[in-house]
Amino acid sequence: MNIDALSRVMEEVASLAWAEDWDNCGVLLRSRSGNVGHIAVALDPTAEIVRSASSAGCDCLVTHHPLIFSPLRRLDPSIPSNEAVFELIERDMSILCCHTSWDNSPVGTNVSLANSIGLGSVEPMLFEDRGWGVGAVGRLEPRPFRTLALSAKDRWRLSFARLHGDPERMVSKVALCGGSGGSLWRDALAAGAELYITADVKYHDVQDAVASGLSVLEVDHGEMEWASMGDLAAHVGRLSGLDTLLLERPSCSGELV
Repeated sequence: MNIDALSRVMEEVASLAWAEDWDNCGVLLRSRSGNVGHIAVALDPTAEIVRSASSAGCDCLVTHHPLIFSPLRRLDPSIPSNEAVFELIERDMSILCCHTSWDNSPVGTNVSLANSIGLGSVEPMLFEDRGWGVGAVGRLEPRPFRTLALSAKDRWRLSFARLHGDPERMVSKVALCGGSGGSLWRDALAAGAELYITADVKYHDVQDAVASGLSVLEVDHGEMEWASMGDLAAHVGRLSGLDTLLLERPSCSGELV
């Protein structure tokens, strides 16, 4: 398969039309031949991940976070954000990035996360013209906030789950947004959610959300998003028909003591 063909079939689950305007998705680096025989899927396009993919015999990397996000003013392998670019070129590998194109997909980050914790009647938390929309909101049988938090922590393999609000509050309508969704708590509240799960929440946003009657479960950004990578890898393998390997996310959240 050629990298362009892979990009075309990926439109089914991570269309470039669904990506936010500020994002950088799609084929961000092409090998000389453009041929793809074995694919690795990962959350982050780090140099370590590139080396792991290459060692496993993969000539293409599909990642959630973009290889190039901010403009590169110079290329220097000693700069961590540049090192992966050099590793890909030296190994003659291609990379395709599905960031908000996967987040806003009707089978992407937020739908995957909602399904994994048992939410039903799942809808976008915030409707948009592009793709699925932002976040997800759904229902489950009433249970204590603490019980659901522990379940999410286990299923998503989280290093921590910080509860804001009454841990014994019964919740049945839950909203979530993978990654940095702290500023969207008002949208979760407007969607009728009793609990909002996301990452990168600011102190005063938490205070305002809880005062407004919304419980908040704060988790790690990368760990939350990584929980949807299994579904992304499954779609990549199905659509490409090629051997597809899901690479574990290296621990980078820091030790909790």
